[in-house]
Amino acid sequence: SFAADGRKLVATQDRHFGFAAQVDREGTDLEVLIDGAITTVDDTSGSGWFNQIFEANGMPSVVHVQIKDWDWGAMGGSKAKGVWFTQQQMDGTWRDVMVDGTTVPDSQISAAWHPTLGYAVAYHEPDVDDDLWVATSPDGLTWTKERVANLGRVGRTPSIAWSRDTLIVAYGACNGPTDTGGNCQPARDG
Repeated sequence: SFAADGRKLVATQDRHFGFAAQVDREGTDLEVLIDGAITTVDDTSGSGWFNQIFEANGMPSVVHVQIKDWDWGAMGGSKAKGVWFTQQQMDGTWRDVMVDGTTVPDSQISAAWHPTLGYAVAYHEPDVDDDLWVATSPDGLTWTKERVANLGRVGRTPSIAWSRDTLIVAYGACNGPTDTGGNCQPARDG
C-alpha cells in the first residue's frame, strides 16, 4: 500500500520458520515496513494473521487476527484472540484496539477508512452459520459489529470499501440456507 505522501507501507506476519518448533503457527507476530524500515508492532504470540495495511488520518493502520490466547512472558506478551486494529500514533508508537473478541476469522479480512465516517472492517465467522460481520468505528477506539449476511455458507474472504458515504462489501458465497449437503452449489458458488 502507499501512503498519501508516497511512503511504501507493508504489513507482514513473522512466522519464525522453525525456531519455535511445533508452535510456529501460534507463535507469530505482526511487523510493519515503512519505506523498508521494519518494526514489530505486535509481538503477542499468534498475531498478524490475515492482515491488511492501509492509511487512515495520515497514519499507517493495520487490521489483523489474533488466533490464540497465549501468554509467553518474556518471549511475547499476552492478548485475547479475535480481530484487532493497530494504528501508529504521532509519537511513533502503535496502539492496539480490539475490534471483536468473540470471532476468530479463518480467512482474509478487509478494512476501509472514510475521512468523516471512520473505519470499517469486514470478516467471516467460521461456524455453523458462516456469518459475515462488519464492524465500524468513528475513531478506531470504539467498535460496533453488525451481522451483514448469514444466509447459507457465505462471507469468506470479504472486501470492503467506501463509495462516497456508502459502505460496499463483496464476499464469497457457496450455498444458500435451503441447500442441503456440505458441498458448494455450482449455481451459487462465487
